[in-house]
Amino acid sequence: MESIWTENALLPYFETLKGDTKTDVLIIGGGIAGLMCAYFLEEKGIDTEPKKLFTAR
Repeated sequence: MESIWTENALLPYFETLKGDTKTDVLIIGGGIAGLMCAYFLEEKGIDTEPKKLFTAR
């Protein structure tokens, strides 16, 4: 069964990650839980760099 989100959403294309990356925080998932994590981290002053978005397909 396909997810209702992926059936109806226009998903952006992101380049494949080349090499390694280092991060203090990694949020996996862009659903309500992932968005709330990013929101509360931002509220606490943690930089949530939106330019560093990756997708797994």
